[in-house]
Amino acid sequence: MRTNPEGAPYESLQETATSGDLEAVKALLDNGADINVVDSLGSLPLHAAAEQGHWDIARLFLEKGMSPWTQDANNSLPVHNAAKGGHLKTARLLLECDRAKGSYSNKRGETALHFAAESGNIELVQLLLSFNVLTTSSARGKTALHRAANNGHPKVCELLMQYDDAHKPRWRLRMIGVKAQVKMQDLCQHTPLVYAVKEGHVDLKGDDGKNALHLAADTRNLEIARLLLENGASTKIKDSIGYTPSECSRDKEVTMLIRNRADQAAALDPKGRKVLPPWKAAVAAPPEYVA
Repeated sequence: MRTNPEGAPYESLQETATSGDLEAVKALLDNGADINVVDSLGSLPLHAAAEQGHWDIARLFLEKGMSPWTQDANNSLPVHNAAKGGHLKTARLLLECDRAKGSYSNKRGETALHFAAESGNIELVQLLLSFNVLTTSSARGKTALHRAANNGHPKVCELLMQYDDAHKPRWRLRMIGVKAQVKMQDLCQHTPLVYAVKEGHVDLKGDDGKNALHLAADTRNLEIARLLLENGASTKIKDSIGYTPSECSRDKEVTMLIRNRADQAAALDPKGRKVLPPWKAAVAAPPEYVA
């Protein structure tokens, strides 16, 4: 009988899959273990193997007929677990089985891209994007860009902003309501934020009214704040409490960066021409150019 590192026999297929002991998994399956057994948390063996990055065990389960789109109690797929654990090879294995499931959302509205962006694993983000894995807003209104910004991953933010979604012509951009939330919907109502940002709409807001610049300011992330501003993020949007990004900033440099950008924007008229302060404009420019 195969035993765990403490010398005790493995109690379940999930535990064995989590351990990474391929031979023990094979032995359990050969002795009639149920490959679709569900543990007390609603997780299946494939979820356990995926979250730990045990690619060989995940492949074995798939070869034995386990579905790559089987859901746990939270409606998460194994690819969600692989992304959460940052396991590139395992995620690729699962996506190659059925790439259409990559954009599937769990009960919290999270896709695999949310987890990859949150972890800062840029190779995994690139993989998911290459498989056309898109991002909806989660149940709390957060997109993959929000997750990356909130956790201090500027390279991931930059990738999400620059990603070219032009090879998916079925998507169409439309603005929803006064909040200017960007939606591009197919029949599944999925929202590829990366395309929206590419089109210049970096101000998608969460349920708390914060855009990504609010999150960068709140987490003292100067690099991400600069990146967002360079891509046109608004300095004037207020969250649900009424704070602009500079007002919720916790860092002096970030605050100054946002305020300087706001001052620069305020110094231009609608046509992009520099506006002089009143005391200079009175003699230097026609009345219509006076601030």
